[in-house]
Amino acid sequence: SHRHRLLPSSFILSLASDAFILASASASLAASRDATQSNSKAFTMANDSGGGTKKRSFFGMFCGFVLKFVLPITVVFLAIVIGWFNRFDAPEGAFFACVFPIAKGFWPPPIVGHGKMLGTS
Repeated sequence: SHRHRLLPSSFILSLASDAFILASASASLAASRDATQSNSKAFTMANDSGGGTKKRSFFGMFCGFVLKFVLPITVVFLAIVIGWFNRFDAPEGAFFACVFPIAKGFWPPPIVGHGKMLGTS
């Protein structure tokens, strides 16, 4: 009478695939934007006898960093964590069984095994 609430593997694979597509799209969007900016800089330098180049603003550099590195890594990390929690019969129970011991500075039972947490016999 064990009730399994696992998501079908096809759904999990679809979720991971969508996460990868989103990460790839955001990285390619940032790369194409950078390529467009470098092409416009080259065109400006070729047509401008003064040699004036346009500097990237701090906001532009920050957005490029977020789109190229932070967003793809975050999406992949979340897909892995969601997939790991979906292995359990009660994913929300496993989540809270991990969060509270980690907040107290202990290794949680779903990671190290039951009965191995400090303070348990």
